[in-house]
Amino acid sequence: MRILVLTVGTRGDVQPYVALAMGLKETGHEVQICACQIFEEFIRSHGIDYAPLNNDIRDFMESEDGRVAMETTTNLFQAVRTGVRLMPKLTGMMHRQVNEMWAAAESFQPDLILFHKKAIGAEDFAERLGCRCALAFYLPLYVPTGESPAFGFPRLPLGRWYNLATYRVIEFITRRSGGRFVG
Repeated sequence: MRILVLTVGTRGDVQPYVALAMGLKETGHEVQICACQIFEEFIRSHGIDYAPLNNDIRDFMESEDGRVAMETTTNLFQAVRTGVRLMPKLTGMMHRQVNEMWAAAESFQPDLILFHKKAIGAEDFAERLGCRCALAFYLPLYVPTGESPAFGFPRLPLGRWYNLATYRVIEFITRRSGGRFVG
């Protein structure tokens, strides 16, 4: 199979996919990783094909605004307030990111797209290309469970329905964000 891996973020967001890609290559698959340009040498040094993605989001994460955004993730209301304030800066970055990932997908013509949750639009790319797609995330952050709410939501004594609903909210926001930028 031709497998495209889409990932965004730090080395911790890229390195697990390099290991996955190496394993997939060993079993005979053709694999390409689309990640921030800062990781091109690291990815290629492991014998994995690379597709470029700008460093905008990664650079933002290392800026003062990015640090503030990451520090407010445990408080839903602060996170929303920070997100609204930063949205004008993030919108252009997200648009460029989605367009570059789409260009990689369109060029590579994968049979399967594996993606990090920060790779907004991956499901839409797969649908447009008529290929399979799967979230391949190594942390339980986005895996719905009735035992606890999604990251950033308060732990309220409302039971399973509330906990599961928080994951639906995250999925809705993520899908809505991706749909605004794709194409």
